[in-house]
Amino acid sequence: MKKQLGTMSILCFFAISAVSFAESHVDEHGNAIIGTRTHSAVFNVGGTLEAFLVGLSENEVNRIVPGSMDFLNIVQPYDAEKTAGMADGCGLATIANMLAYTGWGDVNDFKTADDIFAYYCTTRFPDVVGLYAGVEWFITGNYSVQRHFPDIDVTPFINKGGFHPRVNYQTIAKVNENIRDVANITNIVNLLKTGGAIGLIIEWRERPGLPRFATHAMPVWGVIYDTAKRPTDRGYYTALLVNCSANHHGMGVQAPNVLQCYAIEWNNSIRRYNMDYMYDGKAAELWYYYALAPRPDYRQRLIRNHRRLDGTSQTITEPITVEKDNPVTHSAPALALRTPPTLGIATIPAGSPQHRGRKSAL
Repeated sequence: MKKQLGTMSILCFFAISAVSFAESHVDEHGNAIIGTRTHSAVFNVGGTLEAFLVGLSENEVNRIVPGSMDFLNIVQPYDAEKTAGMADGCGLATIANMLAYTGWGDVNDFKTADDIFAYYCTTRFPDVVGLYAGVEWFITGNYSVQRHFPDIDVTPFINKGGFHPRVNYQTIAKVNENIRDVANITNIVNLLKTGGAIGLIIEWRERPGLPRFATHAMPVWGVIYDTAKRPTDRGYYTALLVNCSANHHGMGVQAPNVLQCYAIEWNNSIRRYNMDYMYDGKAAELWYYYALAPRPDYRQRLIRNHRRLDGTSQTITEPITVEKDNPVTHSAPALALRTPPTLGIATIPAGSPQHRGRKSAL
């Protein structure tokens, strides 16, 4: 990895040394209530770097001070956390966060992303089926990938889920199986700007060309980008802003909700981006993402409260740029259906002796 990746990693790491938990609109455990994180912002984080970030509360937007990475000490995203004894579960936690943010999870007296995650766990829905099928079951009640996983016992969950049975799932879900270039990350940004939620899949390999030995899922809440570079430059995006379901593995609803920053860098030898999420001394590869459109009555909430933190306010439906001389129009893209991949969400057990990453265990 080049020095640039390490430099961005250091900025990300030191900025999350402490987190403030003074926030309203949370439950007794400090977890955000569904429907309260509807703000987004663009702001400088130092030098020529800017951040675009969604899923903020109004209180957090007002507390962010442009010019530093201190926002990582302020922002507490939807962050469902694994409970003790869970090896897998990152996919279900990611789904819960996405459903909470987009409003689809605002049903059945669910109050937080943790409530949705608990529902998946108590119904014994299998984490291995992936994000696309996991959300489909919650929305429509359908379990469409049984042919790929014939050994899974569907009895506990087959007649559950289905909280929005009249919704045409194909119109709200999108799978992009490969993040192959800067344009794919720009697509992620534009989907976030239309109120969508993003679930990212990352993988690790012993070396290029070998099968993956680990896979992990996490929601993406924003990006850091370099305004000194062109948006078509593969070095334009320098980091992803995410959260991880295992950074406080085993604490469940008691876990703090933490926004994390991981540097990314284009690796020409594998024709992919590496992400500074380390496992056994190896950086992750960005693999593919899943996008979920917001519930129609939530969409305006998620796009109307956008601010550039230089004293101006904007509506995110208007042309907004992630680089000042390159306007991007944020009309909602059609979310076309693609065949869901058979790739499962295989996570690495917490505490594994092989996991020597600088940051949180899976």
